[in-house]
Amino acid sequence: MKRLFLIFVVLFPFASSAQKNLSVEQAKEDVAFLYKRMLQVHPGLYAYQDSSHYAEIYQSIYNSFDSEVEYLTFFKRIAPLITEIQDLHTSYRHSKKWSKTHQQVLPFVLQEVEGRFLIQYNGSSDSTLQRGLTLKEINGKPVEEVIDEVKGYLGTDNNNDLAKGLYASRSLYAYYGKLHPLKDSVTVVVKNDTLNELETHKLATLTRKELIPTVLQRYPDKARVNLNYSVIDSTRAVSEIDISSFSYKGGPLDVFQGKFTRKLRQSFKKVAKDSVQHLVLDLRQNGGGYIPNVKKILKYVSKEPFAMIDTMAFRQSAYFRLFPVQAILPPLMAPIYFNKTEDGYRYHASERRKKPKENKWHYDGPLYVYMDANSYSATVFTIALLKDMDRATFLGTIPAGTTWGSYAGSFHLPKLPNSKIQLRIPFYKVVHGLQKRPQKLFLEPDIKVDISKEQFQKDIDPFEEALLNLIKNQGQ
Repeated sequence: MKRLFLIFVVLFPFASSAQKNLSVEQAKEDVAFLYKRMLQVHPGLYAYQDSSHYAEIYQSIYNSFDSEVEYLTFFKRIAPLITEIQDLHTSYRHSKKWSKTHQQVLPFVLQEVEGRFLIQYNGSSDSTLQRGLTLKEINGKPVEEVIDEVKGYLGTDNNNDLAKGLYASRSLYAYYGKLHPLKDSVTVVVKNDTLNELETHKLATLTRKELIPTVLQRYPDKARVNLNYSVIDSTRAVSEIDISSFSYKGGPLDVFQGKFTRKLRQSFKKVAKDSVQHLVLDLRQNGGGYIPNVKKILKYVSKEPFAMIDTMAFRQSAYFRLFPVQAILPPLMAPIYFNKTEDGYRYHASERRKKPKENKWHYDGPLYVYMDANSYSATVFTIALLKDMDRATFLGTIPAGTTWGSYAGSFHLPKLPNSKIQLRIPFYKVVHGLQKRPQKLFLEPDIKVDISKEQFQKDIDPFEEALLNLIKNQGQ
């Protein structure tokens, strides 16, 4: 029986505080700052929208301020200037002042199953809030409306609605309090489907630092260990490597993530030792991480030469924000690498495709990849290159990110001058080193997998079940 997973890393990390109202002038100054900074820095501002649409959004929000505005109202109102860019790497977060006094989160984690939002993990002190109960209301508001509201504050690649839904439901525990500040308790209505009865629970809220350890303590078998190797079916020699993140540092001095390298090598040594015939890379709920680690993984499984990147570009108008003058060498050296210019961009083109070095622990057998709508960034980088090489069978749903590439690499993190809300703007457009033009914007799975109510109740991993059925039907 496989693990179902917790998701505690929120890519839209609102950090949440009683804060002074903004005057009309202050609100307009912040909105103008946001708009101008996006125009100056964002490398894909008009990838999924046109300039006139974005300008209209800006003018509408700018002109909407005709009186003093509360901080939280302002925070919500400016959302379209971030979300309409339709890029999950582009986000904003509450000011530090706000965060200090708004740390409470919902004391449970949800999972959407067949259109219903079920209690997956209960972190509250109320033991009667059982796993599998259907959540109906939060503080008097239907949960569907709450989820839809949260989705409105998430910008996903090309408005990927599946990703929006999964992030909004799985991470509702964190998102809710950033839009509706929580006090000491929250009232929820749940339905017991077996008894066909509604129950009302008044639950004490927790801080994020309290919720995560509590849930991990109560459900220890659900915790993921990054790069963990495990045997799924010894009879058929089926094993998996669970890659929950592309970041794994041994400490602050482990700049190039040697711990990731060592742990990955240990796992592939076990693959060879066990004479694995079918290997799974589990990339579910993996939001990405350190991009060079993608290459480390591919070296163990690729059968042909590959290039990581086709092109890497940034706006010339962002040059000295990316390479500040005081850094001295970077602004002088950058033109050597980013040696081409076109249409207001400076870029580096085409890595040479390189054959992986001989690897004692290289795996050549059938490869399978688990992915879902929380798979993003470096994860989609990996998925796209494996697909381009026809190297794996993909199980799950479309991922959160686009096959062609993403806006990532490093980020500009300015604060709005008055509200102190922090922006997160990617500097680079990174195009994956694909030989074949992607047929669709998002990679479709070979085998679609979703969880049923029965599988949830019996704690059956639908991905594992689908995989074993696939291998059995292949007669291998």
